Amino acid sequence: MRSGDLDRRIFIQDFSSSQNASGEEIKTWSTTSTVWAKKIPKSVAEKFQTEQEFATADLVFQVRNIPSITVKSRIVYSSENYDILGTQEVKRSEGWLIFVKWRDNG
Repeated sequence: MRSGDLDRRIFIQDFSSSQNASGEEIKTWSTTSTVWAKKIPKSVAEKFQTEQEFATADLVFQVRNIPSITVKSRIVYSSENYDILGTQEVKRSEGWLIFVKWRDNG
């Protein structure tokens, strides 16, 4: 994968909760990683989906090195939130695909 292909900045966030002084739960998302990624067009993403179990993915991002993420993490890209459905290694150490689904926060 060429470095020039990684032209999208994505933010990987993890959910956490804590309690304030009065014992109320405070839920927050915090950015744990910021990485450069390649956004794979929907038509190409559908090809990957037919070979995988991520049939509901809206987008696929390809990254060089995958940070520590789980399906409980989320990606923020272009001010939109995406749930992480899963990951797949591309060839041997060439990179990773991250399958995501848009989350409607409204």
